[in-house]
Amino acid sequence: MNQNACLKIQCPECGNDTDFIEVAEDVIITTRYIQNADCSFTQEEDESQVLGDIKFFCSECNADMTMFHQRFMEMLF
Repeated sequence: MNQNACLKIQCPECGNDTDFIEVAEDVIITTRYIQNADCSFTQEEDESQVLGDIKFFCSECNADMTMFHQRFMEMLF
């Protein structure tokens, strides 16, 4: 196998290897804003804390692919 080849995540149900959905339960999102001179707001920082489970799904057939979530996280750049 080519050393530069990646091991793509692929849905075992439908074969999809491009579109996926991550669902996090019980999430706290904290967003900080600054108010500009013209009274509009600009988002300065966004922070989230996941308190519940995280699931991973195929966006084509909705198959539960949570078993691949760790690999997905390793490949996020």
